[in-house]
Amino acid sequence: MTAYAGMDSLLRSQIIQTYVDYVRYHIQYVKKAWGILKVALKNHNVIYDDFLFWAIDGMIASHDSSKFSQEEFIPYADWFYGPYGCKYEMLADAEHLSDHKECFSRFNSAREHHKANNPHHWQNWTKRGETFPNETACHIVCMVADWMAMSMVKGGTAEEYYAKLRNQMALPDWADTFLAEIFIALRNFGAVK
Repeated sequence: MTAYAGMDSLLRSQIIQTYVDYVRYHIQYVKKAWGILKVALKNHNVIYDDFLFWAIDGMIASHDSSKFSQEEFIPYADWFYGPYGCKYEMLADAEHLSDHKECFSRFNSAREHHKANNPHHWQNWTKRGETFPNETACHIVCMVADWMAMSMVKGGTAEEYYAKLRNQMALPDWADTFLAEIFIALRNFGAVK
């Protein structure tokens, strides 16, 4: 990005460090959410079936690792914390509008890469076949853990996030039923996130 060529190296390193911290905390919250889900879903096969449990545990351990990839890292950092990213829209500075548009284009490509390479996003698991029985259920649990983690930071609940965006999601009926079971279990457990 040409606008970053002359950027102060201290500012650049601050943008990168802020993004690293965000991803690190998000992953910690995903693990915390998984801890809650393990207890709330204790009577569900994704927990009491050892294979499914350890499959989910492995998926959680590698959650969002692609955010550190070449395809995603800098575009995400620039979009969320750089001078021409999402905060730029509030400035309405016409001088750097082309830099902002380029930043968005790079972020959008990175976001598509992220969804394509992370099956905890519905855009991914709804298009792939299962490599083992109930694999998709494992991805749904990881998706809910991701939503719970976002809720721990932004407020609200995973269920509210789902309700708000449900009409934009192309989910099979059985997935809606499974998600309802998860949200009921979370409410019964007393976990509102």
